[in-house]
Amino acid sequence: MDITENLIGLWRLDTGAGLTAFDTSGNGNDGALEGTRPNWITRKSLEFGGVNQRVDCGNGAPLDDLGNGSFWLSFWMKSKDTVPLNYGTLFAKWDGIEGILFRSNGTANRLNLYFKKGAVVGANAAFSIDSTVFDTNWNHIVFIINRTTDKAIVYINTIKDSVEIDLGSLPADSSNTGNVAWGAIDDGSFPYGGRLNKCHIFTGVPTQEQINDLFEMKPVTDELIGLWKLDEETGLIAHDSSVYGNDGNLEGDMSTGDWKYPKSGNCIDFPGVNERIDCGNGAPLDDLGNGSFWLSFWMKSKDTVPLNYGALFDKYQDVLGFITLSSYAHANRVFLEIGKGGNSVASPFSVNSAPFDTIFNHIVLEINRTTNKALLYMNAAKDATEIDISALPFDISNVGRLAWGAANDGWAPFEGAQDELRIYFGEPTQEKIDFLYNYPNGILPSDKVFIFISTKRPDMEFTAKRPDMEFATKRPGITGEGDC
Repeated sequence: MDITENLIGLWRLDTGAGLTAFDTSGNGNDGALEGTRPNWITRKSLEFGGVNQRVDCGNGAPLDDLGNGSFWLSFWMKSKDTVPLNYGTLFAKWDGIEGILFRSNGTANRLNLYFKKGAVVGANAAFSIDSTVFDTNWNHIVFIINRTTDKAIVYINTIKDSVEIDLGSLPADSSNTGNVAWGAIDDGSFPYGGRLNKCHIFTGVPTQEQINDLFEMKPVTDELIGLWKLDEETGLIAHDSSVYGNDGNLEGDMSTGDWKYPKSGNCIDFPGVNERIDCGNGAPLDDLGNGSFWLSFWMKSKDTVPLNYGALFDKYQDVLGFITLSSYAHANRVFLEIGKGGNSVASPFSVNSAPFDTIFNHIVLEINRTTNKALLYMNAAKDATEIDISALPFDISNVGRLAWGAANDGWAPFEGAQDELRIYFGEPTQEKIDFLYNYPNGILPSDKVFIFISTKRPDMEFTAKRPDMEFATKRPGITGEGDC
């Protein structure tokens, strides 16, 4: 599924700091944290204390037309209590007289809908007891206003609730001038107590497949702090598709000709002189290394014997602060170097980690400060070597600029191609690693997304995640036009 289809608002609520919840749908309706302000829970969600906290997203286009036809919401919620606040607002678009309120009903522990247009109260009803989501666990909610059937429907963790609320008395255009808000009405009234995450708004009506896909999509957006998809095709900017906007400059001897176009998508080819993507040190990249983090990317070495210490990833300040993952030509291994304040670790992973076979391989580097180990995964399989990093201070962040393909000054270049560059805070699960290996762009395929692949590796089989899909992967062993 392409999760951008009919998407008009997306507030991931994973920024981790500040007073803005960024709208990453492309419509730019960023939300302001208002009232006594909800609390960031690390970089994973927003916690609403049940007083007057809310995220006010305004009424800019296309939110101003919400209610004029069918629409639906998808979000994650975790109630603070098993008995919620009565009429605690999860979602609101209310102008003081009319609008829509999706909320808790504390007297029956159910989800409740209030929908009014003018003098017409089209709905003031609870969904069934089966819809109880106040178990203090995370639950995925899909709320649908279907104006074709004139029904309001709720799905919890992909399961449809048994109650369908009738909307037949409402006019087709039931939009209003109120602001969209999450966690309370935009004036702070009727607050919700608990957490919210990944709040989507779509126009239209979803299929069951789309609902399932959004439920399954949760692994690849948690704590994402940088994503350079490298699909621009031209120019000297690699855009950061995360909420943080740390776009990378193509520097050194790079040119538009370094974009390559295999049938499966675009990538960057590094000739191995001084070429790199310099992504700077803007927040939150400046905090990288202060706790656990991990990288995910695809690489294709030009040669079976790579350039020695060719930097795949680099964040170098000086001899007192550096994090570098590179090729190691002496043994054809992946090599890790980390240093902070005079303490350092420099070690290769095992020979099994060598991705220098001149085809695309998926790499995950995990810096785990819970276990104090550095781990490497290649094509979803964990390398045998675990590098001990216990001698390093917990905060190994530095002020160096983050770069891919060489150090930020062009030193130690890598020769080959890279694609789908991702950085996350925290520690990955095997589920997340498998997902990114099988779906390199982080999007589940659907019958509307066609990926054409041929393979030259005898060990590759196209195993579908769903019975209606022929192909589940696009990168390893690809053949096609271009050098990637």
